[in-house]
Amino acid sequence: MLPAKIDFVCLKWGTKYTAEFVNKLDSMLSRNVSVPYQLHCMTEDKTGILPHIQIIDLPDLPLYKWWWKMLLFDDNFPIKDGIFLDLDMIIQKDITFLYQTRRSLMKVLHTNWIDLEEQKKWTIGDNYKYCSINSSVMCWNKFTNKHFIWEDFINNREKIMFLYKGIDNWLESRQKIHIDTYDKEQTHTYSYWTCGEEYRENSSIILFDYNTKKQDEINEDWVKELWR
Repeated sequence: MLPAKIDFVCLKWGTKYTAEFVNKLDSMLSRNVSVPYQLHCMTEDKTGILPHIQIIDLPDLPLYKWWWKMLLFDDNFPIKDGIFLDLDMIIQKDITFLYQTRRSLMKVLHTNWIDLEEQKKWTIGDNYKYCSINSSVMCWNKFTNKHFIWEDFINNREKIMFLYKGIDNWLESRQKIHIDTYDKEQTHTYSYWTCGEEYRENSSIILFDYNTKKQDEINEDWVKELWR
């Protein structure tokens, strides 16, 4: 059963991403979500963001970069039922299916686009590097048991942010049994930079992670057509 409405959330912090990324994410959602939706943006600077996109002000916490995404695990987060999307992505097909009802665990992507067995080989003995999950997409609702993860993070924040490259690696090594993933083939998502910089027209989502160069710097016709 399709939901009556989906709340999407994104994060824009610092200067890495401009308001253009937020506005174009909203535009892509308008073309690729088959039910009414609302985009919310977590940010400390709403300059240039379209007025119909709802702003969630970042609290006064010593966080930076991707670590702000941990707010989603806090039961006090204002969106109780939603889907988080990173800004460094292109959506080209309907993603309404990402919404999952009655989720007891936070749902994230499984990195089935990389050779995980090979990754295990070169990360043996280094639990801070191996990672089979990706938080570019996260889904939760009022039934999701996640606040204890927030408490663990906030109580050990300095150590975690020092040891781990990002929230994916931490969730992998410390909390994986408390995280669920979409079926490996369900999301039709892949990472552009780790998959030979190829364009797959049948994918729902194309990620531009693992590289400082994002979709706004790629001079390809398909990017110009889809990222608008």
